[in-house]
Amino acid sequence: MTASNTGASTVDISRELAAHYAARAKLQQEEKALRHDFAFIQSLSPTARKAAEVVRRIRAHETSTIWKKEEASAHHVFPGMSFTLAKQRIEQTKLWRIVRKLPKGALLHAHLEAMVDMGWLLDRALETEGICIFAPAPLDSPTALATVIFEFSSPTTIPKDAANIWTSAYVPNTPIPLRTAVQTFRHAHHTSFQEWFLSRTTITPAESLLQHEGVTEIWRKFQTIFIHISPLVFHPEIFPAFVHRILADLYDDSIYWSDIRMAFLPETPSERLVGTFEKAVTEFKAKHPNFWGASLIFTIPRSVPDEMIDQLSVLCIKLKQAHPSTISAFDCVGFEDAGRSLLDLTPCILRFKALCKAANVDIPVFLHAGETLLSSVSQNLLDAVLLDVRRIGHGYSLYRHPRLVQLVKEKNILLEICPISNEVLRLAGTILQHPIPAYLAAGVACAIGCDDPGILGQHDGCGGNGGMNGMKEGGGGSSHDFWQLLQGFDEVGLEGLGDLAQNSVQWAAFEGVASQAGILSEGGIREERIKLWRKEWEQFCEWVVAEFGEEWLKNE
Repeated sequence: MTASNTGASTVDISRELAAHYAARAKLQQEEKALRHDFAFIQSLSPTARKAAEVVRRIRAHETSTIWKKEEASAHHVFPGMSFTLAKQRIEQTKLWRIVRKLPKGALLHAHLEAMVDMGWLLDRALETEGICIFAPAPLDSPTALATVIFEFSSPTTIPKDAANIWTSAYVPNTPIPLRTAVQTFRHAHHTSFQEWFLSRTTITPAESLLQHEGVTEIWRKFQTIFIHISPLVFHPEIFPAFVHRILADLYDDSIYWSDIRMAFLPETPSERLVGTFEKAVTEFKAKHPNFWGASLIFTIPRSVPDEMIDQLSVLCIKLKQAHPSTISAFDCVGFEDAGRSLLDLTPCILRFKALCKAANVDIPVFLHAGETLLSSVSQNLLDAVLLDVRRIGHGYSLYRHPRLVQLVKEKNILLEICPISNEVLRLAGTILQHPIPAYLAAGVACAIGCDDPGILGQHDGCGGNGGMNGMKEGGGGSSHDFWQLLQGFDEVGLEGLGDLAQNSVQWAAFEGVASQAGILSEGGIREERIKLWRKEWEQFCEWVVAEFGEEWLKNE
């Protein structure tokens, strides 16, 4: 016998429904309490709450207007679409104006060689006497232009009658003056030398969209870019301006401190570079008193043999002793899928720690780990946690390891998340596929980095300060990455961005307290700078309300 529709609709479930609603509300509150931003949200001032509401409403409006399909558009427009396709539209939004002004605290994950737009770097190279380009084969065909590994140098002697590098008569590895190479560049597939140079020193928009080609293919090009640009970056006449440009970009993006990774090899002119960096930071701070400074994370390629790692470990300690406020940490970098595992590198890292202890120097280890889609390679995260790191670079695949998620929380370890890098280097198709919402919901501490903005698309790639094409603002810091999170995930909000920014200050490797990243001590430099950041945060929230409140809080 079946109940009639009329009978079912008259059953009194009011008590059960009320109980369900109450249980649901309780469960929601329990979940909110687990979030990493929960405490930060509870501490928000009335003004900050108003600012967060303004941003919520602007986001909802832009989601339904700016990020909707247009019939005339050549591609689908939607919230969370590919960064490369969305970038120009992003920079026209109100949310972009807001995120640009957001006080971001510290930038904890960026690689020095890739922090400046490549057009600017080329302009500086052309202004510098004696720079030459050379290659192991003529760059005389579309294939050669796209694949041959070229380099730059400053030789003491330059052949006078050398054949053009763009012709088949070119003798391999002959240095050709860069200005001559620019003037003689003629190829049907490229409009200019600069356009070709940028196609080889950045991940192009077209390449960033070829997700189906996979991670290995994009990393093949990504790694060669550093071969091309490093001799220019580290040139004695370019490097000082290069560092100043980095600091100016950071300051312009409301970033007050940065721990910058720089690669070292035995042949690196380490003392000159570290000394120049330190001097540039001192000069910049003198002109901008509210800029806190910057440090260098000593990084080595994870692919090199043990003997070289041990040699570089000794160098790192010597540089720390000579420049205690500049060298802040140690890391092993490179393509995890094809490189040595952290388990394989563990003996070297343990020896490095022992050497630091013997020398009585404080150099914490912040390790890249989990920047992969492969389960086997994600095992690097186990070793990172067991090696007592305070910060993990990327940590993208941590979601594969529920026990590690618990340990990361218990050990107060921070993930340095780089959303755009993870998309362009093909870990995530778009921001919507990124695992960071799960980490934030689980209470994992995260901070936002930009990784390689001069290569990956945050910069426009054009020369600045009188360069060939001028330069748009906003590419040298982490604004694009912050914006991606704000627009991509409705549970983040302005308050979530605030928590991420405050995390960056709490885990920054400030001078004298690098190994205590994530730990607040009363009266220490970290607490002082968090107070400074909170003051900037309140002023920013006041600006949001003053600038947008009248329009977006009409019903309040």
